Amino acid sequence: MIKAVISKGNILVGALLFMALVLSLGSAELAGGLALADTFVPIAVTDQTPTAPLVNPVPSSFQPRYISGFGSGNSFTVFFEDRDAGNTISYASTTSGPAGFPASATATNIADTHFTVKDWPINIGGTDYAYRAWAAVGNNIEHHFYVSNDLTNWVLISTFTILIAPEFTDPHGLVYYGFHDVIQLNGTYYAFAESNQSQTMIVRSVNGDYVWEAFASIGGLPGWGPLELPAGVSSGWTPSGSFVDLGHDRGYGKIYVDPRDSNFFLAVNTVAMASLSPADLEAAFVNPANWTWRDGTTGPASSPILSETGEHDLRECWAVSNSDPDVDWAIIYDADFGSSDGGKAIGYATLTPPSSPNMDLIAGGGNPNSAMDVGSVSVSDDGTDLTVTYAIDTGDWEFVETHLHVATSFTGKSGIPQTKKGNPKVGKFDYSDPPEAPPTSQTYTIPIVDIFGDTPAPGSYTLYIAAHAAIEYTDDMGTPEDPEDDILYEESAWGEDIEFNEGKSWAMYMVYTLVIPEP
Repeated sequence: MIKAVISKGNILVGALLFMALVLSLGSAELAGGLALADTFVPIAVTDQTPTAPLVNPVPSSFQPRYISGFGSGNSFTVFFEDRDAGNTISYASTTSGPAGFPASATATNIADTHFTVKDWPINIGGTDYAYRAWAAVGNNIEHHFYVSNDLTNWVLISTFTILIAPEFTDPHGLVYYGFHDVIQLNGTYYAFAESNQSQTMIVRSVNGDYVWEAFASIGGLPGWGPLELPAGVSSGWTPSGSFVDLGHDRGYGKIYVDPRDSNFFLAVNTVAMASLSPADLEAAFVNPANWTWRDGTTGPASSPILSETGEHDLRECWAVSNSDPDVDWAIIYDADFGSSDGGKAIGYATLTPPSSPNMDLIAGGGNPNSAMDVGSVSVSDDGTDLTVTYAIDTGDWEFVETHLHVATSFTGKSGIPQTKKGNPKVGKFDYSDPPEAPPTSQTYTIPIVDIFGDTPAPGSYTLYIAAHAAIEYTDDMGTPEDPEDDILYEESAWGEDIEFNEGKSWAMYMVYTLVIPEP
């Protein structure tokens, strides 16, 4: 049942809080397994080079495969094997994003495949090196470990094989192919690696050098783990790109490449939250059961985040990390754009992440000089109920009244009540209640069946939620003769995110995904 009392009046004039929360994915159905409550569904993934590759590096000057990299934001370096130069490893750096690459890539002194570089210093035999790298020799069990101080000249330290740990009871084949990325957790180094039988294995190293072992399976063919090959495909998984912190304590993600060079899929682990202790984060990250596809499903990959176009396929990719979790990701990919566009070359896409389910509660936001953060508003669901929680955590501010509206469309008869100019009609919102005790928090728990009028079918849905409240500031100076605190200010405030009606209203909205799991 709804925790708050329904009311549609008694609006405090001059003291309103509005927040529009857009929960969005679209109409894609879930498939292939049990959906978890937590998901990571991007607002959008946009191919920025759908018809032609990036101008630089000049497409006709190289033929890239198995791209990787390091760096963040607009400053990063990508590596690839150049098929025009006998698989010579080359690299290109930028300080201004994907459009800032130089005209020519820089060739290194080695030729290899599945090359992965980290800017992690290491001491080998008493000599310090700034960079370390791993590569697969080819279609066999041997791997290479390199070090360098300038990215161009690499020293081969070891040719090694990856062992199978005794506790790994169901391996299929041996690791033939490279890591694509390595992550350090609680002092140990981890990667996903491909076996010669299309099993994705989790591998680890104590020192992040040339001693590795495979100890668990995360997917491949049915029964080998939660991340299965697409239906009808029996070989060739490529766990490409980097391990990406999803931000806002939402866990980690990693892109998988369809063996048919046609789609990118996003795998996520929403249990491996950055706020966990190092040991707990490590345990959550390497537990195969915690990994799902981005819509919460397991089983065959079926819901890509990016697909090939009529002009190019999709080979491998590397996702650029950001310190700001609300900024678009850049996904740098290599693809075949056709002979008229230089053949194999580099392109990129952008991924717009879902807005944070936790937003700052800003009072006085209509005036940037007086705006202040007084608390938060959060939204969550468990597949049965939708929960919206307001909280004040600053000074002597208190809620006077809260209002909430949940709709299945943004406008129209089933949308949020709005004026012709697009501003909310707060008095017509469905749910309203005085604050709970203490008057610094308020929670609405709404059965999802009430939102749709019936039990929705399994899938992902777009909901539009508007929440607002009146707040006041008291002096906390009550006396026995006059126990009531004096009200010094009455203010409006809202969850700070995307503008609801840009330039005309200081209301805000966010994106959040409602996923109904398979029964």
